[in-house]
Amino acid sequence: MIHQDVYFWQIQWAGRWMTTYTRFSEEAIKREHPEAVRIDDSREVRLVPETSMEKVFSRFKSMSGEHGSGAQLRASDKDYNQNKKE
Repeated sequence: MIHQDVYFWQIQWAGRWMTTYTRFSEEAIKREHPEAVRIDDSREVRLVPETSMEKVFSRFKSMSGEHGSGAQLRASDKDYNQNKKE
């Protein structure tokens, strides 16, 4: 797995400066917005699959809802789903 640093960025859009809603790596944002300014406090490290086996395993983890896979529900979602069944 590759560790990828991603950040929120200040970009110029239609003549005004705005903050991105999603985090991007420096390589990804600089392709479209070379003037982008990184917001250092927003750093997040993501694990990106590198080999085909890692890609298959990460896909399997996300489908199973395993902890850390991004498929888990928030506590409020669980309460909502339990009340909905009753």
